[in-house]
Amino acid sequence: MTFSDFCSREEHGICHIVEHGENDRVWWFGFDCCHSGDFSPGLTFTLFPNDTSYRDLNYVKEQCRNLAKQLIEVNKKKNEKNKKKNEI
Repeated sequence: MTFSDFCSREEHGICHIVEHGENDRVWWFGFDCCHSGDFSPGLTFTLFPNDTSYRDLNYVKEQCRNLAKQLIEVNKKKNEKNKKKNEI
């Protein structure tokens, strides 16, 4: 994961269009495919000439599914912890 923060157009340029009545204080979690070790065919210049791993759409979809599963597990553990607190 290379990004996690509140929605902020000013800082990151990453944001969604908030619908009427929707909460705009939401977290975004994600990653990108243009780091050291990632091959980006659209770039003519690279700081890392040995970049050979191309991250295609299937890779991105799988990583998004994995990230969603991890976030679900974090939420489950948080809920279990809160439930145990309330039982005491």
